[in-house]
Amino acid sequence: MNKAAILIVFTVFTLLLLSNQKPKKPITELKDLKKALKIGYVYVPAKTMLFHNDTVAVRGFFMAKTEVSNFNYKEYLYHLKNEGNREAYLAALPDTTKWASFDSSLTLFAKNYFQSPAFRDYPVVNITRQQAENYCIWLSKVWQKNTGNPNITFRLPLQAEYISAAIGHEMSRNYAWMGPYLRNEKGDYNCNFYSVGQGAITRNPKSNEMEIIKNNQKFNLDVTAPVKSYFPNEFGIYNLNGNVAELVKEKNTAVGGSWNSGGHDVSNYSIQKVTEALPTVGFRPVMLYRNL
Repeated sequence: MNKAAILIVFTVFTLLLLSNQKPKKPITELKDLKKALKIGYVYVPAKTMLFHNDTVAVRGFFMAKTEVSNFNYKEYLYHLKNEGNREAYLAALPDTTKWASFDSSLTLFAKNYFQSPAFRDYPVVNITRQQAENYCIWLSKVWQKNTGNPNITFRLPLQAEYISAAIGHEMSRNYAWMGPYLRNEKGDYNCNFYSVGQGAITRNPKSNEMEIIKNNQKFNLDVTAPVKSYFPNEFGIYNLNGNVAELVKEKNTAVGGSWNSGGHDVSNYSIQKVTEALPTVGFRPVMLYRNL
């Protein structure tokens, strides 16, 4: 076995150990579940908060610290392929052609983004809602088997759960970080989004409204950022604003804005209508538990 093959085997084996931890005994206590999940998930405590101009109560849950990465998703594909389920494997593959159809300047991303090891820690994109839900179903089965607890389930978060994680211990907050601005005290951005300089803003002489001049330089840099970028919020969760809009349980809905959203549209309350796989949309699971 050559060095490259050894590295691939070691990488896959390490990933399986991290994602599919096997506790020494079945999990029946919340404290044991928190311990088992601490590598990739954080506990978001129950709270009362403002949601759609109403006061609602959200129960406690676990949320992934990061968006599902290309590497995480490849683990899922590895399992499908290893089980010999070719039909499910092919159905789970991201539609990488969406990069080019989204914008012709993104053709190189179509060829490299999901395939290249350089993007292993970037969020998986170009998958449908059904593909994301199937990933969560698979993850549920893995954890139910490994913990001996059939009441542990993973799914897409409700919008209220996403907001609960994003606002931290506050009742309402516009962004996931502690502050009302897109930049921190050093002047650095707190997330990635579609930012334009003042020179790209003009006034339409017919409508008298402000507009942004589009140009071919828009996608010169990497469009997404690694799933552990910028600073996590007070719960330890990364990229709840910007990077990729995240699918939620509500139909055809993604939240939090993306690398292609304006600064106003990466808030905790931003909603994007999604009916197909897109290079601007990814997801992160939440884990629910019963009888603990």
